[in-house]
Amino acid sequence: MWLGLPISQLQVQAELASQAHFYDDDLLGVRYLLCRHCGVLTSVFSEIENQTYAMVNAGVVNLPTHIKTDVFQYGPYPNLAGRLQIRKESWLSTVKFSRELDRLLKREEQMAQAQQDG
Repeated sequence: MWLGLPISQLQVQAELASQAHFYDDDLLGVRYLLCRHCGVLTSVFSEIENQTYAMVNAGVVNLPTHIKTDVFQYGPYPNLAGRLQIRKESWLSTVKFSRELDRLLKREEQMAQAQQDG
Protein backbone atom coordinates (compact mmCIF):
# COMPACT_ATOMS: atom_id res chain seq x y z
CA MET A 1 0.00 0.00 0.00
CA TRP A 2 1.33 3.42 -0.96
CA LEU A 3 0.66 6.88 0.47
CA GLY A 4 0.47 10.04 -1.55
CA LEU A 5 -1.38 13.32 -1.54
CA PRO A 6 -0.74 15.93 -4.22
CA ILE A 7 -0.77 18.88 -1.82
CA SER A 8 1.62 17.28 0.68
CA GLN A 9 5.35 17.54 0.79
CA LEU A 10 7.94 14.86 1.47
CA GLN A 11 11.37 15.36 3.03
CA VAL A 12 13.46 12.30 2.17
CA GLN A 13 16.42 11.57 4.40
CA ALA A 14 18.37 8.58 5.63
CA GLU A 15 20.11 8.08 8.93
CA LEU A 16 22.95 6.45 7.00
CA ALA A 17 22.98 7.54 3.36
CA SER A 18 25.40 4.71 2.62
CA GLN A 19 22.52 2.29 3.35
CA ALA A 20 20.28 3.91 0.71
CA HIS A 21 20.08 2.72 -2.87
CA PHE A 22 18.21 4.22 -5.80
CA TYR A 23 17.00 1.85 -8.51
CA ASP A 24 15.68 3.08 -11.85
CA ASP A 25 12.83 1.26 -13.56
CA ASP A 26 13.00 2.69 -17.06
CA LEU A 27 10.00 0.66 -18.22
CA LEU A 28 7.68 2.39 -15.73
CA GLY A 29 9.63 5.65 -15.66
CA VAL A 30 10.14 5.60 -11.91
CA ARG A 31 12.99 5.52 -9.42
CA TYR A 32 12.76 3.43 -6.25
CA LEU A 33 14.53 4.09 -2.95
CA LEU A 34 15.53 0.96 -1.06
CA CYS A 35 17.35 0.28 2.19
CA ARG A 36 20.54 -1.72 1.55
CA HIS A 37 20.49 -2.98 5.15
CA CYS A 38 16.99 -4.50 5.35
CA GLY A 39 15.88 -4.48 1.69
CA VAL A 40 12.71 -2.46 2.31
CA LEU A 41 11.36 -0.46 -0.60
CA THR A 42 10.63 2.87 1.10
CA SER A 43 9.44 5.13 -1.70
CA VAL A 44 9.01 5.61 -5.43
CA PHE A 45 9.67 8.78 -7.43
CA SER A 46 8.73 10.06 -10.87
CA GLU A 47 10.14 13.10 -12.68
CA ILE A 48 7.40 14.87 -14.64
CA GLU A 49 8.03 18.20 -16.33
CA ASN A 50 11.08 18.91 -14.10
CA GLN A 51 9.13 18.20 -10.90
CA THR A 52 9.61 15.18 -8.65
CA TYR A 53 6.49 13.33 -7.50
CA ALA A 54 6.56 10.54 -4.91
CA MET A 55 4.64 7.81 -3.15
CA VAL A 56 5.70 6.37 0.22
CA ASN A 57 5.41 2.76 1.31
CA ALA A 58 2.67 2.85 3.96
CA GLY A 59 4.55 0.22 5.96
CA VAL A 60 7.39 2.61 6.78
CA VAL A 61 5.22 5.47 8.08
CA ASN A 62 3.67 5.91 11.52
CA LEU A 63 0.52 7.87 10.76
CA PRO A 64 -1.32 9.72 13.51
CA THR A 65 -4.64 8.04 14.25
CA HIS A 66 -6.64 11.16 13.30
CA ILE A 67 -5.48 10.99 9.67
CA LYS A 68 -8.00 9.25 7.43
CA THR A 69 -6.59 7.19 4.59
CA ASP A 70 -8.29 5.85 1.50
CA VAL A 71 -7.20 2.98 -0.68
CA PHE A 72 -6.90 3.82 -4.35
CA GLN A 73 -6.33 1.15 -6.96
CA TYR A 74 -4.92 2.08 -10.36
CA GLY A 75 -5.46 -1.05 -12.42
CA PRO A 76 -5.56 -1.67 -15.22
CA TYR A 77 -2.56 0.54 -15.86
CA PRO A 78 -3.18 3.14 -18.55
CA ASN A 79 -0.71 4.15 -21.23
CA LEU A 80 2.30 6.27 -20.27
CA ALA A 81 0.48 9.60 -20.63
CA GLY A 82 -2.31 8.27 -18.40
CA ARG A 83 0.19 7.06 -15.79
CA LEU A 84 1.91 10.43 -15.68
CA GLN A 85 -1.44 12.18 -15.23
CA ILE A 86 -2.36 9.87 -12.34
CA ARG A 87 1.01 10.59 -10.71
CA LYS A 88 0.51 14.33 -11.04
CA GLU A 89 -2.95 14.09 -9.50
CA SER A 90 -2.36 11.66 -6.65
CA TRP A 91 1.34 11.52 -5.74
CA LEU A 92 3.16 13.78 -3.27
CA SER A 93 3.96 16.86 -5.28
CA THR A 94 6.75 18.50 -3.30
CA VAL A 95 9.75 16.25 -2.74
CA LYS A 96 13.05 17.32 -1.21
CA PHE A 97 16.05 15.07 -0.63
CA SER A 98 18.54 15.55 2.20
CA ARG A 99 21.95 16.77 1.07
CA GLU A 100 23.45 13.29 1.56
CA LEU A 101 20.74 11.53 -0.47
CA ASP A 102 20.93 14.18 -3.19
CA ARG A 103 24.69 13.53 -3.51
CA LEU A 104 24.08 9.77 -3.56
CA LEU A 105 21.43 10.14 -6.25
CA LYS A 106 23.72 12.26 -8.45
CA ARG A 107 26.61 9.81 -7.96
CA GLU A 108 24.41 6.84 -8.93
CA GLU A 109 23.14 8.74 -11.99
CA GLN A 110 26.74 9.45 -13.06
CA MET A 111 27.69 5.77 -12.62
CA ALA A 112 24.68 4.65 -14.69
CA GLN A 113 25.57 7.14 -17.43
CA ALA A 114 29.19 5.93 -17.44
CA GLN A 115 28.00 2.33 -17.86
CA GLN A 116 25.78 3.32 -20.79
CA ASP A 117 28.64 5.23 -22.42
CA GLY A 118 30.75 2.11 -22.34
